[in-house]
Amino acid sequence: MYVHDLRLSRIRTFESAALTFQAPDSKDKGPGLNNVTLVVGTNGAGKSTVLRSIALAAIAPVLSSSGFVARSIARRTKTGSSKGVMDATFTFTPDDVGAKGRWKSTVEVIPPRSGWIDRLSATEAPAWSETLWESGSAGFFVVGYGATRRVESSRSTGSFAQEKERHPRFLRVASLFEDSVVLRPLSSWLPTWRNPGRRKQVIGLLNEIVGSAKLVDDPGTDDSLFDVGGSRVPFDALSDGYRAFIGWVADFLFHVTRGVPSGHKLNETAGIALVDEIDLHMHPQWQREVLPRLAAALPRMQFICTTHSPLVIGSVHQKNVLVLRDEDGKSIVEPAPIEVHGLSSDQILTSPYFGLESTRAPGFVERLDQVAKQARTGDADLARQYLRMLSLGERAVEAPKKKTKVRK
Repeated sequence: MYVHDLRLSRIRTFESAALTFQAPDSKDKGPGLNNVTLVVGTNGAGKSTVLRSIALAAIAPVLSSSGFVARSIARRTKTGSSKGVMDATFTFTPDDVGAKGRWKSTVEVIPPRSGWIDRLSATEAPAWSETLWESGSAGFFVVGYGATRRVESSRSTGSFAQEKERHPRFLRVASLFEDSVVLRPLSSWLPTWRNPGRRKQVIGLLNEIVGSAKLVDDPGTDDSLFDVGGSRVPFDALSDGYRAFIGWVADFLFHVTRGVPSGHKLNETAGIALVDEIDLHMHPQWQREVLPRLAAALPRMQFICTTHSPLVIGSVHQKNVLVLRDEDGKSIVEPAPIEVHGLSSDQILTSPYFGLESTRAPGFVERLDQVAKQARTGDADLARQYLRMLSLGERAVEAPKKKTKVRK
């Protein structure tokens, strides 16, 4: 299953908007990642709403029994609220048994006269939707991760009781809606695998995506050990950055292993992966590499992600980016204004993507402007001072050393 377009009407910050996404089965084969769409914009512009709307439209046939609580989804303004609508168009792969061609999923959001809990109404369920009740089904694969990604400790005795109360399809995207959702650590499922071929594929994919911390293939331990700089470190002892990154990738691969068709390799899995704030806790080097690594490791997976990072944006091409901006309290969707691939962070931050006048500290910019104005009077020393400030920053405005008099 892939999502090709999404239309939002009176949903959260959106009055009316239409978005189109890159997918592995798209005809556009130009420069860029054919399975990645990056949604960028300021805080409150609606990035998370886009991911959540895709998730809800994808599991619409089972929403009524999913355990999902529709809290404040319809657009609310000072003048009141009215019915909101999410329309999404999906296409299917051979893995989506029973479904062919295109499917338009519509979810109506009806706000109450008072309060914040909306009522959802989905279009009539198609015949193939019965397959969605099968948690082990290889088809209709959609998984999502919110900006709060908490991994259960490997020492926890938790039994994931949430799985008994929620529909398995909703559980795969619940992190987009609920901060309390915990992700599965590797130690809760990988050590129990007796299929050496599948185990090798999981380890290979994880290491291909993460890159710098290598999961050690050690069937003799119930813990997950990683090789970091030549030292073996258990998952719980890794830094926050490593745990945040490895945590959601490991949980993602868990769902991939549950959904891959029999006889297929894990990297052949098709579906949709929704990741909010993909750069969360990432070192700049990872930010530059994460999307190309994901796209290459799982070429049949469609990745739709959000970010604030210019390094992440600079790793993709113009066709991969959608820009959201606020206009009088309404979210507006725009295509990427310029090609971004290969631009520096400064160039991207001062481009129409972010619109910053400068990436320097505001106080320093004021002093720089003052020196520039004074230098225009023809003072050569101030002109030189301005150039030093441009290249050295704050170091250029440190008190100059006293000149020593030279005796004649």
